[in-house]
Amino acid sequence: HWTLAWGTHQERMYFSIRTDDERADAGAVMQKMIAGLGLGGGHGMRAGGAIDLTASGRKPDELSELMLERFLQELGVDQKSMLPFDEGSSLD
Repeated sequence: HWTLAWGTHQERMYFSIRTDDERADAGAVMQKMIAGLGLGGGHGMRAGGAIDLTASGRKPDELSELMLERFLQELGVDQKSMLPFDEGSSLD
């Protein structure tokens, strides 16, 4: 299982990756995701990164979409096969 979370604070967008796969390299995934846009790193099962919004010249929504695309690509997941998340629904 893998998780990607993100949020903005002031003029930065922050990303966090977690996995329960002990053989994973979340740091390498983060570095590939954020390449050319910001700084990121980590190790094994955890990683983090940040992008300066002003320097990137991109809007948060645009970056969110791009980072999710890159994340799924690194994991070999076809985005078309994913189901949309309904914020009003329960995961139970």
